[in-house]
Amino acid sequence: MSPSKEMPVSSSKKGGETNQTSYERWKASQGTNQEIGNDERHVETSEEKPLAVKFSYERKLASALQKSLVLEGELKDVISGKEETERELASAIKSRKKVERKLLAALNENQVLKGKLAAAELAQEESINLTNIVHAENLRLDHDLTFLKAVLEDTQRASVHCYAFCWFFVGR
Repeated sequence: MSPSKEMPVSSSKKGGETNQTSYERWKASQGTNQEIGNDERHVETSEEKPLAVKFSYERKLASALQKSLVLEGELKDVISGKEETERELASAIKSRKKVERKLLAALNENQVLKGKLAAAELAQEESINLTNIVHAENLRLDHDLTFLKAVLEDTQRASVHCYAFCWFFVGR
């Protein structure tokens, strides 16, 4: 592997000041000096290993933090959706109870109306029976009246004959 692939250790100017961190320089050199198809393996030195592990963990931590933030946002969306669903469910349950009360009232009213209908049918039947009884009594009374008229006529004729007969025998 070329020397540009190796991760340099921080260089310092006189006085201990650094221009770039070793990671920044290494990262910059990786972006510009990559050789495609190079199968050589880089052997890390003892100085590069802890720094590479540190950056590896920092990348993993950043990735995990980003995933955590994404999942946290999704969780907030799910929780708000759940709360909205719970409100809608509570509203639906309240509406259902209201409809059930109305249905119960309608069923009770239906039972009352059925009772009234049964009473009306019974009254109608009794009325028909009474009408039949009245009609039968009227027929009997007409028959009795006709009979009594016939008896009266016979009585009046007999009475006229008897009066005449009595006048004839007694009145002379």
